[in-house]
Amino acid sequence: MHTKTFLSSLAITLFPAAAAAQTAPPVVPVLDGATRAQVLAILSSPAGSVNYRDAFAKIGDSITESGSFLKDVGCMRPPDPAFYGAYAGLVATVSYFQSRTYGAGYTDAWCGVPDSFTRASVASMSGMTSTFAFSSTSVCPSPFTTVLRCEYYRMRPSYALIMFGTNDVMANVNATLVDALARYRANMQNIVAQSITDGVVPVLSTIPPLLRTSEVTQAMVDRVASYNQVVIDVAAANSVPLWNYNRSLVELGAGDNYGVSSDGIHPSIYRGSDGANFTAAALHYGYNVRNLGAIQVLDALRAVAGGSAPPPPPPPPSTSSSRRATRATAATSPSATSAGSEKDSAGQLCYGPR
Repeated sequence: MHTKTFLSSLAITLFPAAAAAQTAPPVVPVLDGATRAQVLAILSSPAGSVNYRDAFAKIGDSITESGSFLKDVGCMRPPDPAFYGAYAGLVATVSYFQSRTYGAGYTDAWCGVPDSFTRASVASMSGMTSTFAFSSTSVCPSPFTTVLRCEYYRMRPSYALIMFGTNDVMANVNATLVDALARYRANMQNIVAQSITDGVVPVLSTIPPLLRTSEVTQAMVDRVASYNQVVIDVAAANSVPLWNYNRSLVELGAGDNYGVSSDGIHPSIYRGSDGANFTAAALHYGYNVRNLGAIQVLDALRAVAGGSAPPPPPPPPSTSSSRRATRATAATSPSATSAGSEKDSAGQLCYGPR
């Protein structure tokens, strides 16, 4: 359950000016012109031509690692149009990406069915900043020994949904904004460059609003727009798709706490756990909005690319052992910023700055 009364008044007094200032570009990218050409060029490159058109990777921090992000979508088999409301036309795209399944060790989802939606990504971990993508891992063979390259090696996806930045904001709030943004920009550019090299279309997502709480300072709240501008700029400079998740939450407004839960950091979720519901009532909650946006992005990419795929990858070691190896490595990385742990709005273990 989510406590909304407290944060409603908090958001009204502390957040609307920053929220209203950052809405453009559109939530779902328009894949035309240079962006369309770049998508097709990546997919037709030697690396991209052997990746699965019906697979995508999830790259990010706790908001991506959370079981509330897309896992319920993957577990609803077949997708029930009744839960999609006005968006029932997206069911075909969900079924398309559900069709590519992997070995059992690829998921920790409650349904046990391993696909791109339910994947327990080695490149998504709570508390991580954008430096995490290049943390080392022993899960994959050389040269795929960073978590980013390892995830691409394991999944062979054509697309990657990428969102880092919330922990960058919080961990680096005492650095000058110029220095903090320069590091963030370099990391995001490196992620984009590596993705393109590996034949994966990187979809960059803006980060959600932060709300002022005992854990979130006003300085953190104020910096979100600057980090999102970096995401927008890096996407434009590389002609890759931009998913403006921040805008979709801003447009919810203060009455819905901008889709943010009571911790001021993580998205809220309909009825506490119902992430695969896209009815009107459910789309007042941040994870439901994010899950819908992800499907809309995948739908747009599918419309441009379509395609089929080569044979399945080799079976992996168990998810638990893979993620333990990655988590142990990441714990020594500069991107591991926590001094404690907490549960996010969906009950996911979340390590973050204190």
